[in-house]
Order: sequence, then structure tokens, then C-alpha cells
Amino acid sequence: MPIKILVAAAAAAANPIAPGLAGKLRCQGPNETAKTCQSIVSYKDAGDGTYLAHSSVMLRPEPLVIADSDTKALVRDGNVCATIRSADIDAATISLGGTPLDDAMATMVKGKIKEKLPGLDKEVCATFTQQGSDWVSTPIIDGKPDATKTQKFTWIASTDGYKVGP
Repeated sequence: MPIKILVAAAAAAANPIAPGLAGKLRCQGPNETAKTCQSIVSYKDAGDGTYLAHSSVMLRPEPLVIADSDTKALVRDGNVCATIRSADIDAATISLGGTPLDDAMATMVKGKIKEKLPGLDKEVCATFTQQGSDWVSTPIIDGKPDATKTQKFTWIASTDGYKVGP
């Protein structure tokens, strides 16, 4: 195994979002053929032991509805943890086909997101593991990994041409 891969693997084990801090984006649910992701997350060091996670999430494929939001994340015991707060959703931008919704429609959509989000205002953690050339995230529910909700992801460069979509 080349030394560069070994160094990257060691850095990821110490901090699973190290690729994100180095400028990569986390593409959750990638479709390599269409160059789309169900969500794209970027990470920045907040300077206080936490990270700013900016997420663009596909809420609906047709018509395409996307939510853009920010939340704080941290790495604890090798897991990525975050609390999606009601205030984070309230501050989100909701767009339909690339155009931001008006305030009334956005407020309605945000209310529906809050109704359907089981981990709202609760800390949720995930493990990031590499399986061959693929990466997967597995949520940790009540201290136990929930393999039934494991999702594939990949680290991409902003120049790779990926976008949020079906």
C-alpha cells in the first residue's frame, strides 16, 4: 500500500472528517454516473474544538427541493457527532429548482422537516468506515451503531462536478 494512502488512513482514523478539513466534500448517497449526491456536506474548523458543517440536502427529487443549513459538529471517540437544532432548521434556506422559496412556503417546509426529523435537538453520532474503496456512515442510536441505517458516501472535490440531486 502506498505511503500516501497509509497516511490518509491514519489521519481519517484520528479525525474522520480530516478529508473535509482538507477541502473535500462529503457526498452522501452518491450516484457516480449522474454525478449527484443526496446531500453534500462541507466542514470548516470553528476554532473551538468543533466544526461548522454546511449541508445541502435533497428533500424531494421531483420537483427538486433542497435545504441548505449549518450546524456544529465535533469528533468524539472517533465518531462524528452533531445536534441538529430547531434554530438550524429555522435558519435554513429552502429552494425549489434552484430558486429560494418565499418566507411563507419556506416556513411551511421547515415545519414539516421538524415534524419528520427524529433526532431534532438531540445529539446524533455516526461512525465513518471504509469498506474497500467505499465509505459508509453508520448512525449511533442510544450508544449502539444502527447498521440498518448505514449509508454509502464518498469524498469529492468541489471541482468534480457533483451537485445535489437524484
